[in-house]
Amino acid sequence: MDNIDKNQRKTEVARRRLKLEEEKQMKFNTFLQDNESREQRASKKREEGILMAKEKAEAKNQRVLAVSESIKAQENDFEKACL
Repeated sequence: MDNIDKNQRKTEVARRRLKLEEEKQMKFNTFLQDNESREQRASKKREEGILMAKEKAEAKNQRVLAVSESIKAQENDFEKACL
């Protein structure tokens, strides 16, 4: 009778260990998935930030070009008026 009880306890302990290992693996997998999705969101946010910075730089460049062209036009008008 003792051997049967020992064997039953051993199998029960083995089942519990297996269940704990499965739970640990599931937690680890969800952690990896969460971490990967977090990294993807951060990467997307960085890319959006880079695009916004490029757009702002382009808009500023356009304004600078417009101002420089207007200054050149005023200088040309002034030179023509002086002659």
